[in-house]
Amino acid sequence: MFKKQEKQRNIKTKLMAAVCMLLVATIMLVSTTYAWFTLSTAPEVKGITTAVGANGNLEMALLPKDGQFSSITSSAGDAVLDWELRNTTWGNLVDVSDTTVYGLDKIALYPAALNAATQDANGNPLTLADAMLKSPTYGADGRVSELVANTVTGFFDKQTQTFSPNDYKGVRAVGTASGMTDRQLDYRNARSAANTAKAQAANQAAQSLNTNGSALANIAIAYGMNGADASFNKDNVQALRSIIDDLKNTDGVLDRIESAYIQYILAFAASAASGEEDTVWQAVKGAVNAEGATLNSIISTAGADKLPEALNTAVEKYNTMVAAVAEADAELQALEARLEADETATFTWNEIRVAMTPLADPTAMLINGFKASDVKENLGELVSSVTSQGGLKVIMQTGAGVYADVADQCGDYNASINIDKVVYNGIVLENMAARMETASGIKPPYLDAIGTVVSAAGAPEGTGSAVLPITDMYGYIIDMAFRTNASDSKLLLQADAADRIYTGNSNEETMGSGSTMTFAATTTDFTNDQVKGLMRAIRIVFFDPMNDNQVVATAKLDVDNATLGADGITAKIYLYTITSGETTYRLAGEGETATHKQNIAYVESTEGLYMADAAAEGGYRLITDADADVTTKYAQEITYTEASVEDGAAYLAEVTASGETKSEDNAIMALTQNQATALSALVYLDGENVGNDDVAATAAQSMTGKMNLQFASSATLVPMDYSALNIPAATTE
Repeated sequence: MFKKQEKQRNIKTKLMAAVCMLLVATIMLVSTTYAWFTLSTAPEVKGITTAVGANGNLEMALLPKDGQFSSITSSAGDAVLDWELRNTTWGNLVDVSDTTVYGLDKIALYPAALNAATQDANGNPLTLADAMLKSPTYGADGRVSELVANTVTGFFDKQTQTFSPNDYKGVRAVGTASGMTDRQLDYRNARSAANTAKAQAANQAAQSLNTNGSALANIAIAYGMNGADASFNKDNVQALRSIIDDLKNTDGVLDRIESAYIQYILAFAASAASGEEDTVWQAVKGAVNAEGATLNSIISTAGADKLPEALNTAVEKYNTMVAAVAEADAELQALEARLEADETATFTWNEIRVAMTPLADPTAMLINGFKASDVKENLGELVSSVTSQGGLKVIMQTGAGVYADVADQCGDYNASINIDKVVYNGIVLENMAARMETASGIKPPYLDAIGTVVSAAGAPEGTGSAVLPITDMYGYIIDMAFRTNASDSKLLLQADAADRIYTGNSNEETMGSGSTMTFAATTTDFTNDQVKGLMRAIRIVFFDPMNDNQVVATAKLDVDNATLGADGITAKIYLYTITSGETTYRLAGEGETATHKQNIAYVESTEGLYMADAAAEGGYRLITDADADVTTKYAQEITYTEASVEDGAAYLAEVTASGETKSEDNAIMALTQNQATALSALVYLDGENVGNDDVAATAAQSMTGKMNLQFASSATLVPMDYSALNIPAATTE
């Protein structure tokens, strides 16, 4: 029996090796049947029932410092790592309570205002500016003179125990650095924006590869199976279009890389400037902020001869990549034109190859460590590697197309793909999982190298590598990443405490705490009612740091239903949106006054003037130009009560004040199956809702507290039935 099973395993690995060869499309299959594919003497065992445990997952991690999903790992033994390392691995718990590592105890929130780059008509923020909060400045009379967008973000420095302005993600403070000049602020913000754009480009490329890698593999397999006779159709062309759009669309991968270079040039100009009035820095700053700014226009303004040679070399590589995408796009447009004339048109490998290979060249890939050209000579070792390496791994090295070029610019990334179907010598293999990774030969990546050059140039005013710490805090940010293996799933804010794993079970080790904030007064003359009043001004803004700080949800504390406990006052967090006021109309009641102009009872609204009309719906209609003879009677106004009305009914306008609507399902955002998504939570104190009577008079801090965030999935997730969890004894909640 064991020999039979071993033979079956051998067959499986050999099938996988065959798929490897097909994937790179370098070996033309012939009709010869090799001895190791002989199946006629293999005995059959059937009727064996096998159950596989279900594993519905919603995982989270703290974003690593570089902000790239590829830096989040998942390995056996993660549960016994120190929390600083464990937090940046995929799991169900992030713990940032260690004050020596994250420094959250050093943050005391002062009143601030949200700095929304865009917002809707009702005032709901849509995107956040780079300076996410506005801080107040005060005049000599002690009054607030203006709100200034001068805040920066920074990661906690464990050595100095301060928050220093930098480009890291994870746990960040939002505040101001005293004494920072405009050029220093430009330099710091430009470096931060460049690093964010670089991370966005890498993450978008990974997501594009995750979405389209399977289509690339299946095109290559079709060629591998049929050679020059392979036929391709509309679906294959559309898959390539999706890739090109991901790369070249507005705010796509290429745009992000271009933005990173533009910001680095601005940072370099600020560093090299001789003073606040330096003409080159001012010109570059103006060019960056100009509508339609391009990398070429910024380089022209700065002067290519004044920029570091490394930057010019890197930009040249970027321009080569842009040209390759343009070439693929032009070739693809020709195929699309044929499809417009005949959507059933088919294409040969030579026709579709010219659009595909600039993006990802199958002949330049490595399969489980073997070069495509060496696969045939190392077939036996390749078969063994499929088993030893746990399946197929496709490596795209430098020179293997634009996906590899992006890694040269931003750093390596990876994606999981799925091979739909392979038919080989009568054997069918479906839904085969594989992994695609980049392996750039450019170390460090071009953008990292430029970042190092800009950093070495130093901040303006000759401060060199000295970093001014953030002195006044106005908020803090928790940067997170999520992924799920469920389809059509939304990420929910879990208000009530729920077990992180089980359903309907209260396991003390895995029980969560829900989404809450708890505060307690720091002085005896600050009452619980005052604590509640200040809690009403707390705001939490959830945004996507990898998508132009797009706001996906806003939240407050449910202070009306807060509870008092030993640790202080605890309120749940809820999502809400700002709603606009509505105007409705009703008949004036006795004793109420309305305005009446001559013989016309009327009401006013944003649309215009309404007049009473018994024949109209609701008893009134909008006055139009056709009523000119009527509107001439508006010269005289009288005020009256319903009891004195003789000329007709009077309507009163009732305006519902602007307010808020609580989210019914607490849904933050949609999640894409098996794709990492970033989410950041900005916490601040809304100055519009804080007055002198809301804060303590005899203490520097009015109250202290803590926040807990718990999340859930809208999909019904079913974990493996593993009742005997082996939980390490050293864990802390």
